Amino acid sequence: MQGNRYKRVLAARLVAWGRPDMRGYGQSGKARILPDHSQQSKRVVAADMVRLMDALGHSTFAAVGHDRGCYVALRLALDHPDTVSRLVVIDGVPISEALARCDATFARNWYHWFFFA
Repeated sequence: MQGNRYKRVLAARLVAWGRPDMRGYGQSGKARILPDHSQQSKRVVAADMVRLMDALGHSTFAAVGHDRGCYVALRLALDHPDTVSRLVVIDGVPISEALARCDATFARNWYHWFFFA
């Protein structure tokens, strides 16, 4: 089959990949809640990813993030530039832009989103 040849080529070029759940999402556990909620900060969650990849034997890796994960991937690349070889940010809204546009009307109409923060 022609498709099997392509699968072998792709498998030879892709060393490894993974899609871990961030803490508190999917099948992951929930960290103890700290008074300042820093256990969920993008910086702390990005450090989780570095520790995970190191434990799996990867000192460098590409990072891909979507939605909330894109902020973690960006923080990961900013805090660990020697670790992240490539960065892909998918469907990310710039936080500074979102906060700049957040007024009382937005907060009233979209109040439920603040519970996700």
